[in-house]
Amino acid sequence: MGIENTRHQTVVAPPYYANTGLVAQGKCSYAMNNESRQPTDDLVIGQKENGLLDEVENYQILVWSTADEDGIKRLAESWKPFLSDKCEFSGSQRRQYLLDLAYTLSQRRSQLQWRSYAIGDALGDLGSLPDHFAPAIKSTDDPHIAFLFTGQGAQWHAMGRELLHRYPVFADSLAESAKYLKTLGCTWDLLIELEKSASDTNVNNPAYGQPLCTALQAALIDLLDSWGVIPTAVVGHSSGEIAAAYFALPYIHPSECD
Repeated sequence: MGIENTRHQTVVAPPYYANTGLVAQGKCSYAMNNESRQPTDDLVIGQKENGLLDEVENYQILVWSTADEDGIKRLAESWKPFLSDKCEFSGSQRRQYLLDLAYTLSQRRSQLQWRSYAIGDALGDLGSLPDHFAPAIKSTDDPHIAFLFTGQGAQWHAMGRELLHRYPVFADSLAESAKYLKTLGCTWDLLIELEKSASDTNVNNPAYGQPLCTALQAALIDLLDSWGVIPTAVVGHSSGEIAAAYFALPYIHPSECD
């Protein structure tokens, strides 16, 4: 469609990203007789924020295990032709396949002593995954994990946003911190601040960044604890000491530490 013999083309549908199978959403307006107007029908193109309508999950961690170290190499060879058959999948099919495969490997297979992993990319060549297996590592029944908590300097406007939207445990912890900050006379809302754009954020203001980082790290502790990830040691720098103390005092939220 369009005006004949010109480069004009009428847009009749939202942009479509062929390589990912995702429909884009964005703001639009039109002008008539030099008067700028906003579309009244959302079907024109849409009046929402720029972005993608679908949530993108292109990457998955895939973990394989065997009873002996050399078994990982044998697994890689046996999986190569199987994964090569999936190369004709579309982007959306690959994403779903990787989700299913990650679940099967982690929940429906025996977890043996020797482990390896690869990062599955829905937009990459699935057949090459076995070529990127990490070196085999022998797991232990008594892992020693340390958590290191940072002070200011590493903050950015969208930190923790995906975890906030995906995991209720993480969101509940942040909500508890936001509630406590209000009791101290805080004039801004922690959850609203974490949703702001790069141009609107106040995260680089220490009055915002310090409590944001502290609350975020406390929420990470709660999330990891819900997964059974418990460190044997914790270290904190500057305000990171608050998060370290939070772990050292189990079941006591920073809002209870006066």
